[in-house]
Amino acid sequence: RVAVRWRQLETKFSSGTLQLPDFTDPAEAAIAWATQYREKQALSLINKQQEAEINQLHTLFNEGMTPSQFVKKLNGVNCQKINEFLMDKNWLRSGKHDWRVTSYARDRYLTEKKTQIIPEDKPSFIKYQPTLLRAAAVRLFSLYTKGKLPMKKSWDGLFTHDKSIEVAV
Repeated sequence: RVAVRWRQLETKFSSGTLQLPDFTDPAEAAIAWATQYREKQALSLINKQQEAEINQLHTLFNEGMTPSQFVKKLNGVNCQKINEFLMDKNWLRSGKHDWRVTSYARDRYLTEKKTQIIPEDKPSFIKYQPTLLRAAAVRLFSLYTKGKLPMKKSWDGLFTHDKSIEVAV
């Protein structure tokens, strides 16, 4: 990859599409500096936004959470419809007693926790509970900030429960 990218840059440079500014001309040097400064400012803003999202994810996600438990912490998400949403995304399928993780999402986004249920008057059975992995929390949070999760009709449009803090989206 590095060699291919190196050749691409060499080709651009030799063909004249990638040229260094003439630093002997003060006006051209100033323009090049201003362009570089603007790009640095834009990247800094993106970095701050991503840092805010990462910090919020650290406070929201805990190991062993179900999708419903995770989205309960997100303001405005309809946690009763999240499993149907994940079924449409091919992460979950409906089982006999519970939701099951699909092969597509297993070990990529979700895993399962097994629990044996022993009712008094019926035969015992195993209940499977989908459990989020970190990649799933990141993906769900990304969908949340883009407004693509099932939201409540009464949602106030804020991406946090805390009215004094607003996440940079």
